[in-house]
Amino acid sequence: MEGAKATLMIGEGIEHLEFTMQLYRWQVARGKLAIFEHPVTSRGWKEECVEKAAAMKGVQRVRGHQCVYGLQVQEGLNKKPTDFLVNGESLARRLSQKCDGSHRHQHLMGGLASKAQQYPRGLCQAMVQGAAEDSAQWRSIWATEEDEAEEMEDALDRAVDQAGEPVRALGAPRDIERAGAAKGA
Repeated sequence: MEGAKATLMIGEGIEHLEFTMQLYRWQVARGKLAIFEHPVTSRGWKEECVEKAAAMKGVQRVRGHQCVYGLQVQEGLNKKPTDFLVNGESLARRLSQKCDGSHRHQHLMGGLASKAQQYPRGLCQAMVQGAAEDSAQWRSIWATEEDEAEEMEDALDRAVDQAGEPVRALGAPRDIERAGAAKGA
């Protein structure tokens, strides 16, 4: 590959990585689940934008071996060590499974690397299950906060009722009806 073309491709890759990390940081900042993966040996892990995301509160970097999740290339499993940035405990647990060494690994020589680019079904299932577990846990926390907010709203409603005439926000249905009647009159 020509030097200029290689430089351009690297630049485009870094630009894509920076955009991806912006989205990742946005998801985490909003309190949403986020997953980012790259092969262990990728130089992307050393980029400032990735390091910045990895340093966010609640984010952890875990390593899993894709043979555990069923990554098969031709006749054999491929180990493909992969690191993940996650912000959920269940995601971290489910995506950090390691090979027990009980099988041989198919090497990715002779054009086989492209066959290891797709996630195996087991890895997808681990992601979905981890996300579902973390979401359920987070919902139980949020539900408590929502209950507290509803209790406060109920207390405010009682205070308004005790004060007499209910307070109506501008734009409430009765106000809209009055405005329409005034225009027609």
